[in-house]
Amino acid sequence: MWASIERLNAELAALAPAILSPTSAREYRVAVRGRSASSVPIRALLKEGPEGPVLLVVNVDANPVEARFTFDGSLAALESVFGVAPAPAVAGDGWTERIEAWGVRVYRLRYSPLQGRG
Repeated sequence: MWASIERLNAELAALAPAILSPTSAREYRVAVRGRSASSVPIRALLKEGPEGPVLLVVNVDANPVEARFTFDGSLAALESVFGVAPAPAVAGDGWTERIEAWGVRVYRLRYSPLQGRG
C-alpha cells in the first residue's frame, strides 16, 4: 500500500502545474455508450497546463463504458500521462476508448499547427 501511495504522491506532484492552471475555455464533448448506474459516468476537466492542454478523465461508475471525446479543431497528437498503455489513436477531432470501472485517464493534447494552440 505504501508503494501505491508513494506513486500517487509523485503523480500528483508532477500534475500540480496542470491542476493549478486555469480551466480551459476550449470546447469539447464527451459521448458515452454502455450500461451505467449513473446518468453521467464519465467526468472530464480540461486544464491549460504550462506544457499544453491536459485532460483529466474519470469513470465514476462501477461499469466500464465506451467514451468518445470530440474537440473543436483537429488534434495532432494525444499523449497518455502516467498510462500503462499507449494513448488511443486520434482520428481528426477526437478519439474513442473503453474506460474500465472507476478508471482514470490523464492526457496531454497537441492541436494541429493550423489551430495555433498548444
